[in-house]
Amino acid sequence: MHKILRTIGELMTFGKCAVLVVEDDATLRSILEEELTRSGYQVSTAPDGELGLLKFIEQAHDLIITDYNMPGMNGATLIKYLKRVDHYLPVLITTGMTQPDLLVDFLKFPNLLILPKPFTDETLHEGIRSVMANRRTWGKQHRRKHLRIPLTLPADTNAHGPIQIRNLGLSGLAARVTNPIPVGTQLDIKLPIEENSIQIKAQAVWSRGHECGMAFKDLSENDVSTLKHWFFRIVSNSPNLSP
Repeated sequence: MHKILRTIGELMTFGKCAVLVVEDDATLRSILEEELTRSGYQVSTAPDGELGLLKFIEQAHDLIITDYNMPGMNGATLIKYLKRVDHYLPVLITTGMTQPDLLVDFLKFPNLLILPKPFTDETLHEGIRSVMANRRTWGKQHRRKHLRIPLTLPADTNAHGPIQIRNLGLSGLAARVTNPIPVGTQLDIKLPIEENSIQIKAQAVWSRGHECGMAFKDLSENDVSTLKHWFFRIVSNSPNLSP
């Protein structure tokens, strides 16, 4: 086990591996959380697929361990949504099912392994090592801090004029602007989300000609909730969403 953990540590030099465990069995979920935490992973958990997807939207994860059979959104549906956002996301599916058609259905996804139940700690860590070793990109510059949704969306910035959002996340946005906005500029941005709109304070953190990046400031809990649930619907309903 120590050799496995050292191998993962050498690959992930940028810090702890963040793992999301999605499991409806509370006892098994607790056992997995305890074992992975003891092994040095940063662990978060969810009891079903829908809450698991929302946690993935809220916080970056390097690895997903999910049960296949769950009430509501099952593991298969969750994985399809996650792979739309990050096609190379490492995933372990835990299941008591062994049907060949289940295996075939997931062969199209890279960095995915089916882990039959019951499994030992050693088998679990070997599975983690296997899917993590095939991760295409490593390093801080490639690690997604928050889910970002590529889209084209108008936003009113009041005195600074309209902007065209190219990429929107929970922490900020990237946009094309009519007039260059200097770094440090404070902005009040109105985002038209579905039938309503939300007003968000932001600050320009980078600027290259007519391209600009803005970090959100002082988001309210309601704003964060609105963005998360809106992202959830985008991921759920857009089959063409790419990483």
